[in-house]
Amino acid sequence: MSWQSGAKGISTGLRAMFDFERHAPFWEELGSRGGAPAVIDHESGSMLTYRQLQQRVEKAAFELAAPARSLILLFADNEVGAIVCYLAALQAGHAVFLSPTGIEHSGVAALIETYRPERILWSSGAVGGSLMAQYEAARPVDDYQCLQRRGCEDEPLNPALSLVLSTSASTGSSKTVRLSAANLAATAVQVAEALALQSMDRSLLSLPLSYVYGLSVLNSSLQAGACVVLLKGTFADRAHQQKLSGSGVTTLPCVSQTLEYLQRSSFDVALLPDLRRLTHAGSRLNPHLFAWTYERFAPRRVDIYLMYGQTEACGRISVLQPHGLPELHQSVGRAMRSGALRIGRQGEIIYEGPGVMLGYASRREDLALGDVLGGVLHTGDVGHLDEHGNLFVVGRLSRFAKVFGRRVNLDDVERSVRMPEPAAAVEKDGVIFICHAGAASASKAEIERIARELQLPPQCFRLHCVSTLPRNARGKIAYGALLSMVEETSAAIRWR
Repeated sequence: MSWQSGAKGISTGLRAMFDFERHAPFWEELGSRGGAPAVIDHESGSMLTYRQLQQRVEKAAFELAAPARSLILLFADNEVGAIVCYLAALQAGHAVFLSPTGIEHSGVAALIETYRPERILWSSGAVGGSLMAQYEAARPVDDYQCLQRRGCEDEPLNPALSLVLSTSASTGSSKTVRLSAANLAATAVQVAEALALQSMDRSLLSLPLSYVYGLSVLNSSLQAGACVVLLKGTFADRAHQQKLSGSGVTTLPCVSQTLEYLQRSSFDVALLPDLRRLTHAGSRLNPHLFAWTYERFAPRRVDIYLMYGQTEACGRISVLQPHGLPELHQSVGRAMRSGALRIGRQGEIIYEGPGVMLGYASRREDLALGDVLGGVLHTGDVGHLDEHGNLFVVGRLSRFAKVFGRRVNLDDVERSVRMPEPAAAVEKDGVIFICHAGAASASKAEIERIARELQLPPQCFRLHCVSTLPRNARGKIAYGALLSMVEETSAAIRWR
């Protein structure tokens, strides 16, 4: 089964041209927006207009000028300087690697050794002494410190390469995604269009820039001539929520963890009187959490957009428009314009579109490679399409386990759990552990009900209490860490 949001799907050639050759990419059109607000630092109360942003970006691009295209490793905090350096690298024609950590992270040395960037930019923190054997201090770029490699003997970067993003929320994995300028430009157009962003919009930018969802907020806002509002902190802090008051935010980008924090604190939507759009992506939205979100925000005429994407597709694959709610709340909508969805073997979701990456990289040499996917992404997710092309994501291929001789989707197990708090399922040695945080809130009867629903013996399941469900920096359940917690505390596992 397949569905195309465009009349004829999308070819590799069209993918390269989509709104990119006809229109300059957003990072080259900043100055055309004039005195409209581009970035507001809500903490300091300072604002940059598009004209001022362009002036800073042009100066930083000049400071980044080099005889050959370079790989620039940018430790990007959510601050104006990071935005300037990111845009300057694009304007100067370099490739930028947005690091998910600070420069003092223990994995940084290995990351630098693996990818050998020509320049390293960061705001604060001490540089390890071992770096100085290969790098030397260079003049700052905007207000970011800069190191430059002493010798550059690597093969040239692929001409199409513009952005490198980690597939992990830390530098623990060297696997990265290679994205082109065309990927960035096209996806910014797609997202701005799908969310109906306008120049008067203000989007909260609290998700990390190195996380493709956070980067998408910035890119699509700049594409639309809208404004981003910088605000550091977490929604777990009530004081952080209070800071939003008076920010003028019209778009609130959320992951599930954001909504969990808002629910626990009984968030007062009146703090955001200008809010008219809430977006969700990053992981499946729990039905109970959706119900709370819809009941809390929809009556205030806030449009809710449920989105699905991957770093490998520059962040966005499909969007469910607000008019599909609440009926289609388990769906993530239809493919973005000029994108196409189909279901492959074993129910795998396959996406074709202008945001599909060039390919993966695990070392510097891979950055010389060209497009190895041809615009077609096998997502590794499992799902199905309805007759209108709406996508329903049901799990990961890697989240299937063999239990009692049967192939079991652990995401189906999680969906079967009827508990007020989120639960997560992992498997070890043919036993499924249903983990939940805090005090015990499930019973033996609940296990028996789940077992009946999944047609498995009750002894295939165990309930396991943890202090908190581990999550990565992007708000997703860290299943590897959760499994380690189960293994370490196996003596505490008990039946109910």
